[in-house]
Amino acid sequence: MTAKDNENRAGIVLENTKTRWSCRVFRDEPVSKDVVETLLDAANYAPSPMNTQPWEFVVLTGEPLMRFRENVAEWLKTPEQKSEHEVSLLPTGDYYTSLPKDLSDRKKEHLERMGKQAAAVGMSLKEAYPFTFYCYNAPVVVTVIGDAVKRDRHGLEVHQGIAAAIQNILLVAHAMGYGACWIGDIMRFGRRLHEHLGLDSKKEVVGAVALGRPDMDSPVNRQRVPKRPPKVDWRGY
Repeated sequence: MTAKDNENRAGIVLENTKTRWSCRVFRDEPVSKDVVETLLDAANYAPSPMNTQPWEFVVLTGEPLMRFRENVAEWLKTPEQKSEHEVSLLPTGDYYTSLPKDLSDRKKEHLERMGKQAAAVGMSLKEAYPFTFYCYNAPVVVTVIGDAVKRDRHGLEVHQGIAAAIQNILLVAHAMGYGACWIGDIMRFGRRLHEHLGLDSKKEVVGAVALGRPDMDSPVNRQRVPKRPPKVDWRGY
């Protein structure tokens, strides 16, 4: 392969990475099992600590996905308190009990953008926010499972590997013309979601990916989130 071939290939990968976006409005059409298998195969090639490949997946569509959303509607009525297990997983020593100010400010900016998106479709942010937990009514939801590890160095390595697997799903989905959105808020359902999925006691839900064909007629999907330059401390350059 020539240097020019490598440059062209890198350009395609970079363009796909830069144009990927979080889809929040999906068309009402199914996603074939073959497509999902391709995405999970891509996830399986993510880097992981000592090649442990710590990810597992439960894929929901059709009737199982409808039952999940029915339960979500009930769970939202009675928020679950943090369990002793979740509290025990917190790190010891000094750490932020909530987001640092700069990240909190970015989150507020994001919520303001989401408020404008909701207004564009005639909804308030309060009305639109629960759709996050329904995974935006996507036709497929990939729940991402890992071992219930302590948040020490080794446990964080496991979560880093799982995050890389999720990113692979998002990038390949975009390359294939599908919309996808990483749903971290799904973790708030804790024990109830764990029981609903019938998981082993030493497993936990780390996140989910909403997947489907994007509805590009929606003003929500036509808005893009601006990216800030990364914080970099250059040393030796």
